[in-house]
Amino acid sequence: MNMIKGIIPPCLTFFDKKGDLDEISFREHVDFLIKNGVNGIFLLGSAGEFAYLSDKERMKILEWGVDQINGKIPVLAGISSPSAKISIKWAKIAENLGVDALISICHPYFPLNMNDVYSYFKTVLDKIKLPFIIYNFPMITNYDINLKILKKLSEKENVIGIKDTTVDFSHIKAIKDEIIRENFNIFIGTDLIYPQALEIGIYNAILGSTNLIPRIHVDLYEAVLRKDKNKIRKNLDYFYKIIKSIITSYPVQYQVFIIKHALSILGREINSIVRIPLSNIKERKLEKLKNDLDFLKEIHEY
Repeated sequence: MNMIKGIIPPCLTFFDKKGDLDEISFREHVDFLIKNGVNGIFLLGSAGEFAYLSDKERMKILEWGVDQINGKIPVLAGISSPSAKISIKWAKIAENLGVDALISICHPYFPLNMNDVYSYFKTVLDKIKLPFIIYNFPMITNYDINLKILKKLSEKENVIGIKDTTVDFSHIKAIKDEIIRENFNIFIGTDLIYPQALEIGIYNAILGSTNLIPRIHVDLYEAVLRKDKNKIRKNLDYFYKIIKSIITSYPVQYQVFIIKHALSILGREINSIVRIPLSNIKERKLEKLKNDLDFLKEIHEY
């Protein structure tokens, strides 16, 4: 039975003032997510800035994460790379560390067609044993994994789902309608689409914003399962505020910084910096951001 489902944050990676990994802040954040009831934690995802980490730093995040989570909830490890060979290497490392599932995006250097994309995933899947989630993020890869390829890949026994980071709701609906297989889950990867997805019975999500006030996402997920209309309405109101203040107000390259800065506004002692070339917002713009995020102070203890 597939136990990888629900609200799974792509865990942030924190840096100290020198730009080095901040182990204490990372471990404290893992505890914060667990305390707020998330159903799993995804290490080395986009919000975790995996693309800007050295191999040594990736290893540390995996080791710290597995150690801190300590079997309390499932651990998903990102093994993304432009190279299938390198993804397989990270899959073996993650498996030896004791993670529960793997997730990968093929972010290319040269343009890829669908046959190339299929070749990457098939090559990786042929070499791994752990449950695997396909990661589709057209804005980053410049390709959208089509239904034909997804159907072929979903025939692999260890493929347990897809993280679909797209604003094309018809793509998500088509996956739900066409890939009908026990233990295959769709994970919404875009905040803008999640409310629509709930309406057609897709409840799982891997959203960067979950790092901020995870209890809102968790309560919404649980309210939907219980069909508690009042709780659904209340948490959707909060959810829409987060979308308006963060997701639709700033370009995607600012959003990891904004989530980190929002956590500091709520009293977390962390550095908001992100790795270059990701964008840090200049000091003169932070006051506007602080005003935009004022509503968080009203709800973060709710």
